Amino acid sequence: MTTVPPDTVPPARWLWPLLLMLSGCLCLIVLWTVLALYHGRMDGWVAVVVAAYAALALRLGGAPRGGKRGMLALAGTLATVLAAGWLIVAGQIGLQLGLYPWDSALKLGPGLAVNLLRLLATPADLAFAALAVLGAPLLGR
Repeated sequence: MTTVPPDTVPPARWLWPLLLMLSGCLCLIVLWTVLALYHGRMDGWVAVVVAAYAALALRLGGAPRGGKRGMLALAGTLATVLAAGWLIVAGQIGLQLGLYPWDSALKLGPGLAVNLLRLLATPADLAFAALAVLGAPLLGR
């Protein structure tokens, strides 16, 4: 019988926490996009909710403590913030062109997306996003 050293964790142990975090982040992307399109602004405070959710999902899912869990929370938060920003901008353009956000997102180029995101995001939205990205690894440890 072989024993696993205590400092290594089998890869299957990370599967449930990752699935829990990814499924919740996908739901938060949809929620954030709908909320921002409804309000007509970025609603950057949702980024902090995303960071807290990513850390909590990994913790409740049973991911072992440490830097890996913090980096996974950071990756989930960053991916969610970027995807939601992309879909919010695509939704704003799509509404004007009569397209759904997911149709507009496929046609949107990165240069236009960055320019429109600069126009749409307020300094408070950017501060919330920075707080979320910097706080996710700390919350996730």
